[in-house]
Amino acid sequence: MAADISTNFAGLKLKSPLIVGSSGLTGSVRHLKEYEKNGAGAIVLKSAIS
Repeated sequence: MAADISTNFAGLKLKSPLIVGSSGLTGSVRHLKEYEKNGAGAIVLKSAIS
């Protein structure tokens, strides 16, 4: 049985306190799915506004 490491952040319940920050590594959907699979609770994406 896995430990419950869920947490609350900015009013959101996350399954994990691990947050992947916006970077060149978050530009691929394949990478995003890997981060989720490996326990990321949230992922920060770059803004589309230029």
